[in-house]
Amino acid sequence: MHYSKLGYWGAQAGAIVLMALAAIVVLWFLPPQMILLKLIIIAVALFVSVTMALSAYRSADEVILQTHKTAWFWGGIAGMVIAGVLAIAVFAQAIPIPNLMPYPLRRPEDYFADGMLAVLLIEAAGFVVFWAYHNLGRRG
Repeated sequence: MHYSKLGYWGAQAGAIVLMALAAIVVLWFLPPQMILLKLIIIAVALFVSVTMALSAYRSADEVILQTHKTAWFWGGIAGMVIAGVLAIAVFAQAIPIPNLMPYPLRRPEDYFADGMLAVLLIEAAGFVVFWAYHNLGRRG
């Protein structure tokens, strides 16, 4: 199966590039005092990126849709298992939080936000692994 660079994969790649550019602007170019502007940039970029990524499904065929469903299902489950094991290890004090996130003077809400982001990133990594397993083996 061949896909147009401007079809399904183009919109997905564009969404990733847009979010990466927004993160670079917010983290590297704007001063720390401009919190409201940073939040607005991230919120707008997130909305536009999600809209772009979801609009790509108009160009997707049944194989792409089924592969994505399968990869998100198994990748999400694998990510939740890994995140659960990490949470149990932290609660049992087998892994101290400062070893996972070595930042001084953290507030509880910082740890909460970091934990939520970690779960999402672990699930996304699980999706990528399962997507690659299903798609890269079928090329030929």
